[in-house]
Amino acid sequence: MLYVELNSSLSERDIPEITLNQYFYGRFIPALEKEGKTNSTIDGYVKNYRKWISPNHGERVLLNLDETNVRNLIERSGTPRNTLRTYRAILNRAKSDGFIRHKMDLTGLDARAKKQKRPAPWSPLELKHAADALVDDEMAYLTLLVGSAGLRKEENLAITPADVQILKMPTYQGVKKYVLLNVHAAYTDEDGLKVTKTEESNRHALVLPEFTERFLSALEATKPSIEQVEGCWLIRHKTSWHKSRKAKYRIETVMGNRKDAQAVASRLAAETAAKYKLGSNPKLKEVADGIWTVTVFNGYVDTMERTIAPEAFIGTEQDATRHALEQWSNRRILPCAGETLRGHWETALRKHGLRFIPVNNLRHTSETLMAASGVSTPTISSMHGHTQFKTDFQHYIDLNVEAILDAADKVDTFMASDMASGGFTLESLIEKKDF
Repeated sequence: MLYVELNSSLSERDIPEITLNQYFYGRFIPALEKEGKTNSTIDGYVKNYRKWISPNHGERVLLNLDETNVRNLIERSGTPRNTLRTYRAILNRAKSDGFIRHKMDLTGLDARAKKQKRPAPWSPLELKHAADALVDDEMAYLTLLVGSAGLRKEENLAITPADVQILKMPTYQGVKKYVLLNVHAAYTDEDGLKVTKTEESNRHALVLPEFTERFLSALEATKPSIEQVEGCWLIRHKTSWHKSRKAKYRIETVMGNRKDAQAVASRLAAETAAKYKLGSNPKLKEVADGIWTVTVFNGYVDTMERTIAPEAFIGTEQDATRHALEQWSNRRILPCAGETLRGHWETALRKHGLRFIPVNNLRHTSETLMAASGVSTPTISSMHGHTQFKTDFQHYIDLNVEAILDAADKVDTFMASDMASGGFTLESLIEKKDF
């Protein structure tokens, strides 16, 4: 009802003393929704407002807001540029709606973000080691294989099997296989699937040749299974992931008699009770004469497992297979939320002792590898969907298949060379040019 109450025209003397919170939630956000702003845009305003503006100014009366205090809040916030954008949008709309008398001058603000140093991209050896370590973690493994093709996290989440293209090229060594990803969409938790923002983002990305077979094998494992049951075919679709907690057990071997084994069991039970605040019932087993095993609870292990969605299909096996693959080809390879992916990626790297880099830094790793391999700057720029590159290169070419495959061969050669043991930064590898 507050929105309706605030929607009437008011004279200056009749302006109600409403708080910033009342205006933001009662007028500002409903107006954005009415104008058709995207969920992502609205969510950005709400998150910034709740974190930086509301705790300090939310209960202040709009008419009594002081320009000096507003400027100070913006400059002290952790994301001054976004806070300036949010506060300015609120105040401008409040002024046009007649809820404040004068427009505030927010020019000249130091709205430079307090940037954290971005982690260095993985070296080729780190990338290979990570691929080996994550092979049994489907979500993290697929994230690495797709992300290292040079995709942003949102693009990574949008790729489907239908976007995968396999090229087989004859060479003097035999037929060589390449995998291209047709990047044309992005996925966010707020807006779901949407087309890419710019023409440059619509492109073909290259799965690193080192990972071609790994990727195809991992992709094959995401296919649904088909089983004949009474009167129909049962299709098991692999959809999103869910957390699964399983108990871990510690097994110790004891040489001696049952009394010796029982003493070890009592000690382990006491350790478990102290560590996990849980009682346990150790199991003793004599595996040979004078040799015992003691099994005791040793905590939990959390894993991400696939959720299976069953579907009954009536028809021939060929029709059931065709139907299952059609459904599969249009489902996202990584069918999860962005926050879920981010959190699990961080957990997986920590679990395996891998140096942390954000999911988006897999893209930076791809750029670095291509630069180190001698791939040209325009090719790197186009294959990674840049709208502006470090060298201010702003004229893009339409890459043909030959250019992409040439880049693939250069990266493949570099990854197999002794040079791949070094660490690089993209900036150090790009020739400085003025275009």
